Amino acid sequence: MCIPGGRHWPLAVTREVIGWTKVDEIQPQNGEYTLYEASAAYKDENKRQAIKVKTPFSPTEYLAIEYRKKGERYKFDTFDQTALADGIIVYRVNPTYKDEGNLRGNDYIYVYRTMIQVLQHQQVKLEMHR
Repeated sequence: MCIPGGRHWPLAVTREVIGWTKVDEIQPQNGEYTLYEASAAYKDENKRQAIKVKTPFSPTEYLAIEYRKKGERYKFDTFDQTALADGIIVYRVNPTYKDEGNLRGNDYIYVYRTMIQVLQHQQVKLEMHR
């Protein structure tokens, strides 16, 4: 499932829509959640690479949190070969706009640029594993 030609590995929610993966939904609460790199999660269905967190601010939207591990170039058992570094991506998803994407000023997926924007009211401790 490597993306050839230097393209970025799709977001977990996008991979879920096309049937490549399943992203578990959790209730918003303080806690510890362990996320693994995509290749480990694909090998073991008990390992999660991403989670969805329902937000109390909207009945339709949720936050997606996923771990990305920089893969090795030309090594086809790693998925994120073009990632610049290891890290966490947090983005808001509004399934209402899934069919039109981010057209017409509506955000289907909005990637947050800093963790401060997202986790003002929740503390989340994430462990990253290979």
